[in-house]
Amino acid sequence: MRLLALLIFSVVNLPGASMTGRLLVQVRPEATMTLQGDQAVQVRIRLASGSQGSLWVADSCDRIPPAAYVISRSDAYLIPLSEVPGAGAGVCLASSDGAIRVSASLTPAARR
Repeated sequence: MRLLALLIFSVVNLPGASMTGRLLVQVRPEATMTLQGDQAVQVRIRLASGSQGSLWVADSCDRIPPAAYVISRSDAYLIPLSEVPGAGAGVCLASSDGAIRVSASLTPAARR
């Protein structure tokens, strides 16, 4: 009988039971860049708050040029290479906060 009373008490109080805990989720900036033949570049980018991405063509990706193609929010993009400024053997992607830096070699047909 005592066991039955304890079991009933436990079942009745089950919905009122509460648990506390903490879950920490960190979302960090990252990007992938894939050339689509010699016509376009696919960019998938997740930016930190307050930063922006820049895309340009050059032989070296050391500095973001002032005329770079600007990506202002996190998303997936398919950008025609004709819209990406610069000249050189590679396409460069970088974020204004320095967290992202990706490059890819252009095909000979796509170089300018």
